[in-house]
Amino acid sequence: MALAGIRVRHGNFIDAVTPIFAEVTPQMDIKGEYEGQRIGGSGGGEAVLKKPGYVVTGFDVHRGEYFGRTEVIHFQVTWTRLSKSGMDTANTVLSEKMGSGQHARLLPKPTRFRADKDAFISDFKASVSLHTSGETFLNDIQMSQTLVTNPK
Repeated sequence: MALAGIRVRHGNFIDAVTPIFAEVTPQMDIKGEYEGQRIGGSGGGEAVLKKPGYVVTGFDVHRGEYFGRTEVIHFQVTWTRLSKSGMDTANTVLSEKMGSGQHARLLPKPTRFRADKDAFISDFKASVSLHTSGETFLNDIQMSQTLVTNPK
């Protein structure tokens, strides 16, 4: 299974993410899309970040201080096209940056998660935090990856 996209709830910061998975067949086709469980709260607006024919190969997480807590402020996805011969690394797309960052003080640089060469992100884990306002925010992310073997 590949991470094909992410549903993101965002406003000033990232409230929640919902992974969107799809099967990668031995012929390198992507099919059978389904959503995993939402991680985080219900605030903010919602955007769906996915590109047909592409799999997620990275994301950037920019954390910052938001009213006394360190939270995920910005989130951005990187996709790579999956071709019949494997990962088409010359065909990579970057999403828009989610989260306005209003009222936040960003930490110096984002954390970049990237799958290794010839690999895609197959899963990720996230932690959440409960803010003093009672809202739940995305706090941090970790990823797992799967190596693509060339079809025969």
